[in-house]
Amino acid sequence: SRPDRVQDPQVRATILADARAESERLYRLVEDLVVLGRVERGRLEVEAEPFQLPRLLDRIVANEAADLPSISISLEVDRDLPVVNGEPTYVEQILRNLLGNAAKYTPAGSHVVVSAAIDGDDVAIRVRDDGPGIPPASREHLFDLFYRDPASSRTVAGSGIGLFVCASLAIAMGGRIWVAE
Repeated sequence: SRPDRVQDPQVRATILADARAESERLYRLVEDLVVLGRVERGRLEVEAEPFQLPRLLDRIVANEAADLPSISISLEVDRDLPVVNGEPTYVEQILRNLLGNAAKYTPAGSHVVVSAAIDGDDVAIRVRDDGPGIPPASREHLFDLFYRDPASSRTVAGSGIGLFVCASLAIAMGGRIWVAE
């Protein structure tokens, strides 16, 4: 009977894991919708503060690696990075969106590298994966609101909000975001 199945520790653990994953997905969607609403009202404000990027990246990658078991995530950080100014919460939201996309759009077992290094007068954070890549026709629209690549939108669920939010947050902090081949 059904009540007996829920008493099974494996079944219970699976149900709890599924509920946790779904609640995390909904939480991230709400985060993105809040930013989207602020952007649309012209009220996306950044309270920049100095912070140590390596510490933040260590925490984000550790958390996301645990939450995204379908991919392998590694971190490569230049330990001589200067203190950066920005909104740590927004940096985290950007990276969580990018890593979530990597997990959705690359085959299971793919490797993702998050790196941070000095790039001229800037600090560049890069997220690279060994997935199939983004078709050239989609690259110029990738950060547009509600844009989804026509080929992958049939097989991968999504709202087309996440990368728009990433771009909006990066720009609000005085940065930029782009896709490389």
